[in-house]
Amino acid sequence: MALTNADLLFPAEARPRSIARDLYAGIKDLPIISPHGHTDPRWYALNEPFSDP
Repeated sequence: MALTNADLLFPAEARPRSIARDLYAGIKDLPIISPHGHTDPRWYALNEPFSDP
């Protein structure tokens, strides 16, 4: 879904919106890493392959 206003989800005030834009610009192209559920955080920190199920 395309937003009609690129700042729609940013703060309305100018200074916080500027900070939000800068933060977003620095991360917008990074992959989303969203471990959810009950997982051991060490799995992601060690970056090792999983064994076969």
